[in-house]
Amino acid sequence: MFHSQHKQIEESIQSVQPGTVFAISDFSHISVPETCSKVLTRLSEKNKIVKVFRGVFWKPDGIHEKPEPDKVAKALARNNRWKAIPCGETVLYLLGLISRLPTKWTYVTDGTYRSYECGDSLIEFHHTTGDIIHTVSEKTALLIQTLKAYGKDRISDELLITIHNAFKIADPSRIMEESKLAAEWISNAVSRMFYIASKQS
Repeated sequence: MFHSQHKQIEESIQSVQPGTVFAISDFSHISVPETCSKVLTRLSEKNKIVKVFRGVFWKPDGIHEKPEPDKVAKALARNNRWKAIPCGETVLYLLGLISRLPTKWTYVTDGTYRSYECGDSLIEFHHTTGDIIHTVSEKTALLIQTLKAYGKDRISDELLITIHNAFKIADPSRIMEESKLAAEWISNAVSRMFYIASKQS
């Protein structure tokens, strides 16, 4: 049984693109965590994958010396069964709204506060007590964090259009409804963003 599961896990890893970051939980459909951990550890000892953190492994791409911090953060969240949304400069960078690479990769999460050193980068998870992270879609959550990253005083019509273009939103009605759960200024900014965009279309 173990050899069969080992083969399934190894074949799964071989089938994905180099640069992929795995969590032990990604293989829960094949076997129990203890078995998956043993298999992944053996593969790392054979230099087929690289152990990044406990329960998190990377398939090297032959180009980079370390995995992308965002991929590592997402794998850590999956392994801890957290929902995590990028925030601050991290969300702005991932959406292409800023070009500078963050040195600190930050995420709001329903899990506990944790920080991890990933090469010369720092990954931080910040616990949020609000229920927005569970009750809205991922796109709405990302939009809320984007507006928070800029802050109320920096919101302008020009910035709202830039954000709108970055998101390429196809269902504004749902996002406007979900954003009502956020602070009033965020909800108002979302409504104004779609109003301005509609006038320009």
